[in-house]
Amino acid sequence: MSDKHNPIGNKNQFVCEPDDKYRDNCANPGWKGRKKGGELSADAFAFAGKKTSKEDGTVRYYKVPHEAHHILSVSCVNNLGEMSEVQKNVVRRCCHETDWNINNSDNLIPLPLFGHSLKWYVIDENTGPPGWENWPQHDWDHNSTKGYCADVKKAILNFYETLELQGEGHTATAKSIQNDLVSMQTDWRTEITERGQGTHDAWVNKPDTWYYPFSMAKGSNATYRPKLRIENKISKLKKLLEFFGGAS
Repeated sequence: MSDKHNPIGNKNQFVCEPDDKYRDNCANPGWKGRKKGGELSADAFAFAGKKTSKEDGTVRYYKVPHEAHHILSVSCVNNLGEMSEVQKNVVRRCCHETDWNINNSDNLIPLPLFGHSLKWYVIDENTGPPGWENWPQHDWDHNSTKGYCADVKKAILNFYETLELQGEGHTATAKSIQNDLVSMQTDWRTEITERGQGTHDAWVNKPDTWYYPFSMAKGSNATYRPKLRIENKISKLKKLLEFFGGAS
C-alpha cells in the first residue's frame, strides 16, 4: 500500500489509490483534431509532449492523449485534515467496510489539456469550436491554492467529519457511506461541467475573464495567465510540434 498520499483505505473493499489501469476505465471521448486544411481525425488530436531523461539527458517526444481525471481526486480522498488520531481511526474503520473504488468509471472523467486547445486554435488555425468545447483544462488549477482539489478537499473533509460522528454513534453503514461518495461524484461531475462552460466564446472574444472556463477552479479563483505567458507557451508548443512532425 503506497503512503504517497497517506491513504486511509486500500484495505478490504475501499480503494483510494490509483492503479495502473485506471485510464482504461475512463470513457474515451473520441475527440478529434484537424490540421490546417485537413479533415477531423483522431490522430490529429494529440499534441507533442517532451521528456528529458535525468540519467543521460536524452530527449523524447511523445503524443499526449486526453487526461483521465479522478472526480474525487486521490489527494482529496486521502486527506483527513487536522482530525485527532482517534477520529481518523473511526473514519478509517468506516471506510474500510465500504465497497468503493476511486478508479471506477463513475469516478473518472476525460479532460483536455491546454496544449490540446492551443494546438486546435493556434497551430492548426481552426476557427470553430473543438470537440472538447466547454470542458476545463486538466492542467489549469487542478492543484492550485484555490483550485479544484482545494474545493473537493473541503467537501470530502466535511463528509469525513460528519462520518466520524456517525461512526461514533453507529448510525453510518457501509451502504450509506457508499451512497454518499457516489452522490459526491455526481455533484462534482456536474460542477466540472459547469466550470467549463463558454471556452470557445472566451477564446474568440477574449473578455477580461476569458480564462475562467479554461480553469478547473471556480470563476474568479482561476489563475490568471496574461497574454505574454500564453504566447510563450505557444512558441514552445510550436517547437515541439516541429520536432514531432505535427506542425506541417
